[in-house]
Amino acid sequence: MNWEMTLRNEREKGAEQERARTEEQRKRAEAAEERAKAEKERADKAEEELRMLKEQIEKMQTSK
Repeated sequence: MNWEMTLRNEREKGAEQERARTEEQRKRAEAAEERAKAEKERADKAEEELRMLKEQIEKMQTSK
């Protein structure tokens, strides 16, 4: 194999490795985004439940 072919092969190998790293980073970022979305949904639900409980307490206190 001549020097030019060796260099070309090494460049291609490096580009392939970089694509694989980029894809792995993309997957990690998507997973983090999904976790954040799920956490926000849980927080929103808990906030709504708290609001409803406060309303119930207020109703109970005013009906005494």
